[in-house]
Amino acid sequence: MKIAVLYPYSEGAGGGERCAYSLTKYLNAHLFTLFYSDFLKPIEKRIITPKVKIPAVDGLKQTASLFYFKQLDLSYYDKIIIGGGDWAITGARKGKTLWYCNSPLRIIYDLNQQNKMKRHPMIRPFYDAWLNWLKKIDQKYVKNVSKIISNSRNVANRVREYYNRESEVVHCPVDTKKFRHRESGDFFLSVQKLMWHKRVEIQVNAFKNLNQNLIIVGKGPEENRLRKLVGDAKNIRLFGEVFGGPLVNLYSRCKAVIQTSINEDFGIVPIEAMASGKPCIAVNEGGFKESIIHGKTGILLEKPYVASLRKVVPNFDKFHFDPKYCQKVAEKFDTSVFIRKINFALNQISND
Repeated sequence: MKIAVLYPYSEGAGGGERCAYSLTKYLNAHLFTLFYSDFLKPIEKRIITPKVKIPAVDGLKQTASLFYFKQLDLSYYDKIIIGGGDWAITGARKGKTLWYCNSPLRIIYDLNQQNKMKRHPMIRPFYDAWLNWLKKIDQKYVKNVSKIISNSRNVANRVREYYNRESEVVHCPVDTKKFRHRESGDFFLSVQKLMWHKRVEIQVNAFKNLNQNLIIVGKGPEENRLRKLVGDAKNIRLFGEVFGGPLVNLYSRCKAVIQTSINEDFGIVPIEAMASGKPCIAVNEGGFKESIIHGKTGILLEKPYVASLRKVVPNFDKFHFDPKYCQKVAEKFDTSVFIRKINFALNQISND
């Protein structure tokens, strides 16, 4: 099969980028995207970008994605995979498209109001009009999708609510074999894009004035605000973006990984932690409830989250987590399982 993977744009090394990487590499596909980060450079020979460079400007890059994927000539390809949850939906072609859905567009659905309230009051009416236009586009082109696969039961529920469609669940892939377990160091680890809905401030506020170290990995629009919030706290360090061997090393040596996102779609970070034989401490919301076994592969925090995290972290050494059990659970999410299920789904489309 000749396969095209459509992914709007890559600005880091998050779960979406990792799914797009796996789909492109292991299905021997071509990846169409507006622009891509260093994380995707190992497969750049299979990446196709527009001749006109699109600036990575919020609002422009999303709108440009919708126009770019709509005008693509994809007739050469037998199958199309929309390898993300959002801005490539206009690339769907009837009778040949599988959507691997990381989530329906959160800014026009479940995070609509929170996003709008972050805009200046003078801008909100225009922002509202833009979101209404986006919703019409989204609802129109999703009808061209033959089959939807959701990355979690949490996302499958959103697909049912917003599109009135059922979807199969195939969890995000993790190359579990590249991770390793080592003796824990003196730090907790936090990995994510630094965006407002990741709520990294919960972690910062919890660790302030604690005699425990926190390393935060990632970049994004919240980075400057978080650095100001950290202030002169010596036990909290922002490392910027880290991936590949250095990230594997951090996973292997941390005490545990911490996650605090709002209703996370699924969350690939807890799986990477488990593949490293490390537990994950996460808020009891969204996809974290699907991947973390409370008390066995991690801890699910109840509200209020800052207070709960401040209680767990100083007493963490009293808990016992079996590294081998964590790794065994992680194997259920291995890339080989993911690719096998995606291949099966693609073959089902050919029989429609």
